[in-house]
Amino acid sequence: MNKYIFTLLFLIPTWYSYAQQDFEDGLVITNEGDTIKAKIENKDWKKNPESINYQSAKGTSASYSPTDIKGFFIESSKEWYQSAIMELDKSSLKDGDVVNGRHQIGVKLDTVFLRLLIKGKLSLYTITDENSREHFVIDAGNGLEELRIGKKKVTEEYQGITVKEGVVNLDYWKPQLDAAIADCPSVTYKQRIARYEEKTFVKLITAYNNCNGQSEISYAKPTEKAILNLAFSAGVIQSKMKLDGDDYGRNVNKDPDAFITPYFGFSFDVLLPRNNRSWSISNDLIYRSYNIDDFFKVSQIKILTTLRYRFPSQSNSRFFIGAGLNNGIAVKREIEGKKGNEFMRVHEQGLLFELGLQSKKLGYIFRYESKNGFSPYLETNTVFKNLHFGLTYLLNH
Repeated sequence: MNKYIFTLLFLIPTWYSYAQQDFEDGLVITNEGDTIKAKIENKDWKKNPESINYQSAKGTSASYSPTDIKGFFIESSKEWYQSAIMELDKSSLKDGDVVNGRHQIGVKLDTVFLRLLIKGKLSLYTITDENSREHFVIDAGNGLEELRIGKKKVTEEYQGITVKEGVVNLDYWKPQLDAAIADCPSVTYKQRIARYEEKTFVKLITAYNNCNGQSEISYAKPTEKAILNLAFSAGVIQSKMKLDGDDYGRNVNKDPDAFITPYFGFSFDVLLPRNNRSWSISNDLIYRSYNIDDFFKVSQIKILTTLRYRFPSQSNSRFFIGAGLNNGIAVKREIEGKKGNEFMRVHEQGLLFELGLQSKKLGYIFRYESKNGFSPYLETNTVFKNLHFGLTYLLNH
């Protein structure tokens, strides 16, 4: 396909996404303690926001930083964010940075929006900073405190020469958490095998807030889970085969005509949490048969695996783009009506790119695929260029 058409097709979702503003119902808590109903631009942040945009009931718009408000609430996701001015360790925890001494910034005073995980006698917050490092913060009623973790470079020497470098974890957070939950021995015991991760901290602090048999939790963030979409898929594939080389000295048709065949199958799309469910891992299992010049016939099963990005939208329609891998197995091969040679390739592989639109239950998809394919000639290099035009129908929308 002409490169300019490809450029246009991939620009359409970009233009579309810029025209969308995802304002949703929510609350803004002012510095004076007043609660204001508002429309807040919800970006389902992976990294905690440095500011938010909102529209009041009177139609006025504003942008707020953590110093402007005490916090805000998103109705659709039931999430609270709290403003804070606190110390955070901004050092990189990447092993390579620790070994080479890069980005070891240390503790710095920062102004942030913390995402609330649990509100209770002992509260838990999280923040993913601008460098994608995840921090956890607790509050036992006497102020916010980061649960700190660090890494230290260690070396192994032999006769004064460094032969090995590495890093060790520094779990500063363990005595911090021990002190915060010391009045509940059963939870203190569980903390000994804890890891520095959200799932572990939520479990421990929930247990602590329920330690006396009566829950002291006033808020718990809803659990985020991946969503599996199942769909029927069907369409057509236009294929063009190119051959390079001769087959044991025999001339071969190096430029057979393009052909179009139908396909059908199932699609499995796993929508990942955060970022407005924009990222997903898609798998399309399809079956098709084709016939080249009434000479070579193939029936195959293909699985197309792509990492897909869906552009934000307030409507029920979302454009998406994706890239990934194709793997195919030939379940039947015939040459002039006879079974194919046992030495012929039975597995094909390739790369693919896709563009599509999901509108309620219906999906519309276009794919470009380049792969090595099946050929009746053992000594030739075979390349297939495929164009897919298909539809999907969601079963669990």
